[in-house]
Amino acid sequence: TEADLTVGNVKYPVSAYLQHVWGGWSMKQKSFFQLVDDIEKELKDTKLASYHLIDKTAFATMKSLDFYRITSQVSLIDKGIYKLRDLILQPDADNKPLPKVTNPLSRFFQRLSGGAGRANDKELYDDMLLLLGNGDAKAGYDSYMSTCRQRRTKNNQEVDSTVTWYQGTYYECLAPWMQDLIKLGREFPANDKKAQTKWATEVLYIIDQQIPLPLLLKYLGEENYIFFVRINGFRQGDEDGDLEFFSNTIGQPPGSFEYSNGLINYWAGKARIMPIEMDRSNGGFQ
Repeated sequence: TEADLTVGNVKYPVSAYLQHVWGGWSMKQKSFFQLVDDIEKELKDTKLASYHLIDKTAFATMKSLDFYRITSQVSLIDKGIYKLRDLILQPDADNKPLPKVTNPLSRFFQRLSGGAGRANDKELYDDMLLLLGNGDAKAGYDSYMSTCRQRRTKNNQEVDSTVTWYQGTYYECLAPWMQDLIKLGREFPANDKKAQTKWATEVLYIIDQQIPLPLLLKYLGEENYIFFVRINGFRQGDEDGDLEFFSNTIGQPPGSFEYSNGLINYWAGKARIMPIEMDRSNGGFQ
């Protein structure tokens, strides 16, 4: 996540991108096509499944891809980032009352876990299950609980012990990543833009690890992202083997989205300097 930290009149919008990178010395054509299939397979069971990101005929004469770096990337515009922020913060649940806990033993565990809970925490939990179920709450619940029970069994714990209290709220199961999201929702640095940028990066890392790509793209909405694959390397057997290759794209953000590779790369292109020169100074510029 990259943001303009200028005090006052902000010139550049916040942006973020998720990258999965494969790199190495050499890859035969067969292995390359298998990797392409694996990337496209991530989109299975969606309306994007029949969408060919990479035209394999463009690599028909390639014998191997040498000194390669292959990057699949989802770039988010500011509205997409804010949508994920609100998913974690659940602002509509602010000050919403929670049902009273009447069972004495439950009240004891509630106090032990941190006192009265927040409606925001439970609504975040429920919305994450809804997201995991592609809009089907029961499917998301079943998938989540199955994973939780497998994790407990793997750790030699009783399956029936998945119930837990955290910060005053009861959960049938609270996976470590879900607990981390709830904690981030409670620790949003409202008055520190630099800290917000770090906070957004931590949220995106967890979501990238836990939410399948098709479900994430559907939730964001095609107007809030662009997804593409970039291929760098030397293509042995291709007369234009040294040219960078870009796949077809998915997503339709408004405008040209010039900062799809982040603000640092965008500004570096404008200033005609190498991004690495800015990275060495923590990416700051004036």
